[in-house]
Amino acid sequence: MLVEDAPSSSSRPNLATSDSFQIASSSGPNHQRAPNGPWYDDGNIVVLAENTVFKVYKGILAESCDAFREMFSFPQPDELPAEELWEGCPLVPLTDSPQEVSVFLKAIFKESTFLRVPAKQTYPNVLSILRLSNKYGNAELQFKALEHLSTTLPTTLSEFDAVDATKTLASPRRVDRFRAADIIAESGETWLLPMALFRVIQMCTVEKIYMGVTEGEETVKMSSRNQLACLQAYVKNIKAVREILTFLSPVPLLGARLQRPGKV
Repeated sequence: MLVEDAPSSSSRPNLATSDSFQIASSSGPNHQRAPNGPWYDDGNIVVLAENTVFKVYKGILAESCDAFREMFSFPQPDELPAEELWEGCPLVPLTDSPQEVSVFLKAIFKESTFLRVPAKQTYPNVLSILRLSNKYGNAELQFKALEHLSTTLPTTLSEFDAVDATKTLASPRRVDRFRAADIIAESGETWLLPMALFRVIQMCTVEKIYMGVTEGEETVKMSSRNQLACLQAYVKNIKAVREILTFLSPVPLLGARLQRPGKV
């Protein structure tokens, strides 16, 4: 039983055509239990991300996410092939990273790990939850993630002035800023995008915007659309700075003649 794959039976709808699903393979004997869970010994379904497995509850997963509810509603054969089972439970392969899936599943099954504002959160966790809640259809987690992001991406001047006192996220790394811009754009939350792109411009040169940034072993490059938006903003910013400097500089008017006092 695959979330990311279309069932082989012609009697079931092709999930691969849905925006919420992409093809993933469940093959591979080297699956390992997630070191940080979630894992429930009495769970009845196993989620697979790359080679990492998470044992959880089918009913709660279906109740929490539209995409899983849709997938679980399709009739399944009485017996699944061995490669679609893990310790006797149906295996659900995803195309997302184990780190993202772990954070997302914890937010579903352990609510205390992802509380609303003013609780503190980390930028990577919030971005992972925003992306997967949008992908799999969990409106509550999506709202929480956007609420946290809004504390560090203000949309009004008064919010901007108060951001240091109200933000629930620590200052992001450059890779987080790049990921935030793309995930916000993919989620359709355009009201946060201008400030997300501004945060990129604040910290990065034109070369970094175009080539991407690296933190440790992680390299992130923004979408071409966001790159273009940042470069256009750079040009406008340079023009604005020149206009301000021109206004402030005491340059004499061309053609003006100095005259002695008392002379006409």
